[in-house]
Amino acid sequence: MRSMERERSDRAAPLLLVAAISTAASTARKFPRKDCHGALIMADALPREEQNALLRSIVQQVKLPRPKNVRPIIVIGTGGIVRAAHLPAYKKAGFPVIGLMDEIPEKADKLASEQDIKRTFRSVAEATRDATPDTIFDVAVPASQLIRS
Repeated sequence: MRSMERERSDRAAPLLLVAAISTAASTARKFPRKDCHGALIMADALPREEQNALLRSIVQQVKLPRPKNVRPIIVIGTGGIVRAAHLPAYKKAGFPVIGLMDEIPEKADKLASEQDIKRTFRSVAEATRDATPDTIFDVAVPASQLIRS
């Protein structure tokens, strides 16, 4: 039972971070705070840079739980969102991307060589066949590609 509760809290952590950021942003816009001398000021009166600094300081205080076991990731789709967001986030978090797959194999090959990812797959079947039981599949394709007539 405890492991299920822990798993739920692990999944909820990113949502809590988003909620903290949203709350901090709305709080910074709506409510007064004290300056270093204790005087009340409205956040709207602050320059944008100070508002951003306030938000960054709140975000830096949030401690996200780390997984006990890092699991390998295979990314399906190699478009812009994978290049600009998914792969940099996995790298920053220290999560291993072990392979890429795309309908256009050359795209997967090119991105894999740029990002030093060892494997590319020609099909989802090939990716699932070579995956370990604990592999995470990041499906990053347009919704229109998921449903075909």
